[in-house]
Amino acid sequence: MRLNEVFKELNYRSYNSFAVDVDSSQPVVSNYLQGKRIPTTDFMRVVNKRFPQYNLQWLLDGEGEKYNSDTGVFGPNNQTKSNSNIGDFINGNEIGDPNLYERLFESMNERIKILEQFNEHLLKENDMLRTLIEKI
Repeated sequence: MRLNEVFKELNYRSYNSFAVDVDSSQPVVSNYLQGKRIPTTDFMRVVNKRFPQYNLQWLLDGEGEKYNSDTGVFGPNNQTKSNSNIGDFINGNEIGDPNLYERLFESMNERIKILEQFNEHLLKENDMLRTLIEKI
């Protein structure tokens, strides 16, 4: 399954960390990665937005090249470009890209929103647990 390939290639170790990065829930991601459900088109679009090195058409239906050739991340035979100065590449984009900082800023804002939502969720769970403990 293509989503599993992405998950493994990007060296994710947990469904939860992948879910956070693609603004989804762990159960949804788990169902997709375990083959219990087919990923929705909207979900795959989010994956593509978060990891633009992957070709959206390939993500959706397996057609076309796996990698987008214009991201600057993958070279011939889909091998990661080796570069002695890894600082030249940030999130798969070359420093010379005029839109790089705008995209990085947008990406960081999206991550902040996700973390704020996750924090809010944890605070609600904490309150629920305290209520349960008080009743016991």
